[in-house]
Parts: sequence; C-alpha cells; structure tokens
Amino acid sequence: MTVIRDTRIARMSLELIIGPMFSGKSSALISAIRKYEFLGVSSVAYKPTIDNRKGDDDFIYTHNGNKIEARRVVQLSSEIATPEFLKAKVILIEEGQFFPDLYDFVLLAVETHKKTVIVAGLDGDRFRKPFGQILDLIPIADSVTKLKSLCKECGDGTAALFSYGQSTETSTVLVGASEIYMPLCRNHYLRNTRLSNSACPSCNSDLVGSVYRPSCSSCPWDSEPAKHSV
Repeated sequence: MTVIRDTRIARMSLELIIGPMFSGKSSALISAIRKYEFLGVSSVAYKPTIDNRKGDDDFIYTHNGNKIEARRVVQLSSEIATPEFLKAKVILIEEGQFFPDLYDFVLLAVETHKKTVIVAGLDGDRFRKPFGQILDLIPIADSVTKLKSLCKECGDGTAALFSYGQSTETSTVLVGASEIYMPLCRNHYLRNTRLSNSACPSCNSDLVGSVYRPSCSSCPWDSEPAKHSV
C-alpha cells in the first residue's frame, strides 16, 4: 500500500542560526521562509521592538535591503493565543537574543504546539559574553548553524568570529549596524580590545606616548605600521 505524505506539513523541530554581526543570519532566515512559502506552508516571523535599525516598521531586513514581513513584539509569550501563531506551522524569530522569554516560548512552540521554529541571533555580545537566552536553546535544538563574517580589518577574506563594538558605551544592549559594529577575526578582535584598554596588542603591557602614536612601555611594539605586524 502506498502512503502519500503531505510534504507541506512541517514537523516540530528547532533550528538555531547564530554568529556575529554581518554574517548573513537575517539572509538565512529570509531564505528559509521563502522556501516554506514556495511549499505553501504557513509561517509567521517575529522581531523585537528594540530592533529599529531600519525604522519602526514590520519587516526583517538584511544588510543589502532584502526584507520580509514580521510582527514586532516585546515578549514572544504574548503571541501564543494569536491567530497568526496558531495557524502557522513555521515560526521564525529574528534577533532572538533580545527576547527575555525566548527559551520558554520556543520550548512551548516546539513541544506543545508542534511547530518548526527557526531562531536567528547573536551567540555572543561585543564583549564575547553570552547574549540573552540564545545559548540556552542549544541543548534542545535539532540543529545549530554558526555563521561567520569576513574580518573588516584583514580585508582579505579572513573569517570573522566576533562582533567588535566601536563605542565606549559599556552597555551590552547597544542597537546599531556598521556605524557601531564591525566583524573581526580573533587576532584583530584581541588587538583592538587591548588598544581600547590602553594595552599593548603584542604583550598587553601599558602603552606610552600620545593617543595618535602609542607605543609599548615594555616591548618593541609601536603603532607605526612599518614597525609591527600584530
């Protein structure tokens, strides 16, 4: 006997898409929703109200301008009883690190409501610390994809793992794009972090000289490009 399966029915699962700024997380999310739309599978996307980089509207944007409609919410749990959530077989969440109830909502959506959930977000903040509840989802996820960007300072295609904040602000939550953040490889992240702390990028000793031409108080490192290779 031949069993015909309805391929449009998404099965309950959780997929995480994580990585630094400018690594293509939003593009991956938009690509996923386009595939489900092609199959005729109902879906709904959510974005945090705090994400106003492209204005206060109801869209998820990529850095090159592609967009999809999304519901702007403060807390995901407020959506559980809405028609949009109940109808959707696929739930997509943008910038998941900003939602304070991410873990509870995702667990309920997947294991009680039998949804397929795809969460995109930063795995670490600009200080390389866990950001929000994204990492809490790893033990219950079906798959985890960690994307990489390209190092802005290498400029040669070297992979970037970290989001470096070009700001003296100490708050973890600092919404912005290329005017605040840039993706860096490990070497340049460490170098820039040490310099911002007035420490030598080579040996971590104190710097001397002016802010425009610092040099190390202990080793031969000098900020003149010809004199160092860090």
